[in-house]
Amino acid sequence: MKRANVVLAAVAALVLLAAPTEAAGAGNKKVFGLGVVFPEPTGLTGKLFLNETLAFQFDAAFMLLNRQALVGFIDFVWHPAVVTENRYFLLLWYFGVGAGTGIDAPWHESGKGKDRGWDPNPAFWVRAPFGFSFLFDRVPVEAFVQFGPASRFYPFWDWDIFGAVGGRWYFGGS
Repeated sequence: MKRANVVLAAVAALVLLAAPTEAAGAGNKKVFGLGVVFPEPTGLTGKLFLNETLAFQFDAAFMLLNRQALVGFIDFVWHPAVVTENRYFLLLWYFGVGAGTGIDAPWHESGKGKDRGWDPNPAFWVRAPFGFSFLFDRVPVEAFVQFGPASRFYPFWDWDIFGAVGGRWYFGGS
């Protein structure tokens, strides 16, 4: 019975989140963007808007400050409201939930096994990214700043904080 209540609550939350709000992303016609993100992680980033308020974003990058690892993240984010809007850009805030995986970089000391060969030491995270997106009107560009508190749950439990700035060029939409 308890499991059914949790599933029902999760479905209700997704339905409510998926319902578009008038003010949230009014004017956002961006569809799919690719770009760069740095410093933690540093690499490639992408974002796919499902509608004006909901999007999937992903990173394929290196962590250079914390663990020196190769990582990948995917997040489901919601842009609930416009912070400000003018003729040049739309400033949205967002938050979401996501997951990530990574392996230690081959050159990192913790990635070296007993025989001094490479030991990838896989890791898995769940995270809650939040930040601000500047969606420019006259060019298909987004600039963003993001923080992502995360809980690593494999191979051991620990907290991590990811923080990054970046930009994406959008293909499709306006």
